[in-house]
Amino acid sequence: MLQKNIDVTYLLRKDVFCKIMKYIDEKIIKVDLEASNKEEILRRICQYVEEAGFSSSGEELFKAVWSREEEMTTGLGRNTAFPHGKSGTVDSVKLFIGVVPQGVDYEAIDDEPVNLIFLSAVPIGADDEYRTLLGKVNSIVRQDDKRKRLISSKDKSEIIRIMREVIDE
Repeated sequence: MLQKNIDVTYLLRKDVFCKIMKYIDEKIIKVDLEASNKEEILRRICQYVEEAGFSSSGEELFKAVWSREEEMTTGLGRNTAFPHGKSGTVDSVKLFIGVVPQGVDYEAIDDEPVNLIFLSAVPIGADDEYRTLLGKVNSIVRQDDKRKRLISSKDKSEIIRIMREVIDE
């Protein structure tokens, strides 16, 4: 019997990537977002999530996301925000990925504009699944080169390609 050497780190990263990809759909990736402030950008994103068929009400999803923002900003620095909302209008966890090339005033903790937004639409009761997703996305964003490349992405396939690179390094 032939034994193969298996790179366990690669397999674990591949597993992480596959788990992240189940939450992503090209219909909710936007690379050309524009808005003058946090409320406007979040309203638009929630509307996109509804239009893509992942929420039965973008307005109700926005209310859930905005309620969370009022507790504390999800603009966590490094030009990145992780807004999220738990809503009965969502059937499964979905991750919207948005690029704001000109940046948006998001009231981030570092006072820098936000260029990269990962909005999680979360069904009620999916807290553990959401926390796991947030941790995985955060680990990708902490890689400066990947984050900068995501921010400068020009199309949806480029975003997916960059995320796939994470497992191939």
